[in-house]
Amino acid sequence: MFNLEQWIFCSKLFWFTLVTYILYLAYLKFIAFNYWKRKGIPHEEPVLIFGNLLKSSRGLISIGEDVRRNYEKFCEYPIHGIYMFSNPILMVNDPELIRVVLVKEFARFRDRGLYFDDKVDPLTSNLFFLPGEKWRKLRSKLTPTFTSGKLKHIYPLLQEIGDELAKVVEKSMTRSDIIEVKDLCARYTTDSIASIAFGVNCDSLNHPDSEFRKYGDMIVKKRSNIQLTFGMFSPSVLTFLRIPIIDKTVFNFFIKAFSDMVEYRKREKIVRNDFLHLLIQLIEKGHVDDMEGEKFENIGDDSKITLMEAYAQAFVFFFAGFETSSATIAYALYELAINPDIQNKVDEEIDELLNSVDGCSYDNCVNNMKYLDMVVYETLRKHPTSPFLNRVCVEECDFPEVNYRVPKGMRIIIPASGIMKNPRYFPNPEKFDPERFSSKNADSRSPYVYLPFGQGPRSCIGVRLGMIQTKIALIRLLSKFKLSPCEKTSIPLKYSSRSIVQVPADGIYLKVERRRSKKTPSSLFNSTE
Repeated sequence: MFNLEQWIFCSKLFWFTLVTYILYLAYLKFIAFNYWKRKGIPHEEPVLIFGNLLKSSRGLISIGEDVRRNYEKFCEYPIHGIYMFSNPILMVNDPELIRVVLVKEFARFRDRGLYFDDKVDPLTSNLFFLPGEKWRKLRSKLTPTFTSGKLKHIYPLLQEIGDELAKVVEKSMTRSDIIEVKDLCARYTTDSIASIAFGVNCDSLNHPDSEFRKYGDMIVKKRSNIQLTFGMFSPSVLTFLRIPIIDKTVFNFFIKAFSDMVEYRKREKIVRNDFLHLLIQLIEKGHVDDMEGEKFENIGDDSKITLMEAYAQAFVFFFAGFETSSATIAYALYELAINPDIQNKVDEEIDELLNSVDGCSYDNCVNNMKYLDMVVYETLRKHPTSPFLNRVCVEECDFPEVNYRVPKGMRIIIPASGIMKNPRYFPNPEKFDPERFSSKNADSRSPYVYLPFGQGPRSCIGVRLGMIQTKIALIRLLSKFKLSPCEKTSIPLKYSSRSIVQVPADGIYLKVERRRSKKTPSSLFNSTE
């Protein structure tokens, strides 16, 4: 039973809480959620507490889909405002202003503004998350690892896994002519990145329950939508609460896998031309040497990176590489299956390549697959894995065209997915049309309306590797198999509501049959020069 004093205390506590809550709602409605109105910037009325991205905050749709829908309402304006919780965020829609943010005034918008805490969450000390000067120094050290020369040495490792991918499909056809390509492609990219970033042959293509596949899947599944939302738009909340964005069990697995392989290579004096070897050079010497022993001209200093910094790069390389590339390959196979005329053109180009003198050499794969390039570019336009770009203003900047001064600390979103589906820039945007990326058509557009990799100094550093990884898989599969839709094929595709990367919600099921094409010498698949 409550005595009188307890009753009075509880009563006061109740009224204090109620009044505080009412005052907070009043602050949101009349002050915080009044920012864009005071500035005269177009915006949608926010929902109290949640702002404008309510559905994604509740996990009903993905954040990327929420951003795209908001963009479509205001795409006629050069800029407009949104609210994420009580934070105002500037959406930049105009290609010329996008150029200002990403290139012309890059120094004022150089940070992504994402969650970063090297003490609570050390794996966030990677190139994607790092801010400012830390990012610049690390970028200068990692840039030499993605040169054509380095990628040419990695190419044979990727070819081996591409060969295994085709063999796995052959085996699966003995059981059924229907395959699920989303998981198949995830296993292929898991094996590829595990090999070149960790030096591990995890063979998840043949063993889907391998540890690397399991923990790679956990990276995505062990993060809530609300956690991702705070990590992108209110990272100070996670920092204050000391909440890591990377699950502890995932953290422990990748740290052990990387450190064990580094120790093994040092102990056995093993040199293998892969990303792990380049990271070991940065740990030991602070720079990357040319494969023939000459020192690569380094635009940074020769300060060594720490072991934890190396862990972080290998981790983000694995995460970014396996999820984005696997989704792109799966989307491309899906689009080719439902567009047989386009698939036939790709088949002809692949046959021509494989019957050439050099076969599927590095140079041929990179430089002489123009139509396949167009198919991949169109896949990334229609199904971008990164649906928007984040930036934060680190030094105020005037946008005189719209009479707005961007204040320091303002968060920026560039709605890449919405822009790439805007009929003003890409007529009939839901149609899969690789001809949009012919030289003539591509040159007629602003480069700032095609943004799957970003633009400017902070664009994706691994884009060339991702393209090679994607093209090897497509060449291997399409040289041997014909793809078509089946009863289980979902048309149109639905995207996952739980992932920041735009990936399919469910499996992508396709019918597979062997191609009746001119035979090509198997040795041409293995040509690397």
